[in-house]
Amino acid sequence: MDVKKFLVAFGLAATTATFAAQYEAEEATLENGATVSSNANASGGKFVEMKGGDISFNVTAETAGKYTLNVRYKAGSEKTNHIVVNGSQSGDMVFATAR
Repeated sequence: MDVKKFLVAFGLAATTATFAAQYEAEEATLENGATVSSNANASGGKFVEMKGGDISFNVTAETAGKYTLNVRYKAGSEKTNHIVVNGSQSGDMVFATAR
């Protein structure tokens, strides 16, 4: 699996904060056709097939600030996903084809 990094800002502070947490997509809110599938190579043995669907995470940061978001993924073709924080689009993340 490839790993993408994306800087996400929570709140209005301009400092870089340290905060570590791991969120599994299969435990998030899945909508619009995203489904959980099994794969022994995936973290926890499961992964989410997007199929044009949506994944929503409820993340609580310790303080307002900027955080780095690391995403592990595998894509059969290039795909762009929108990153939305607190209801506002923070940017896009392009996932290149990964094998």
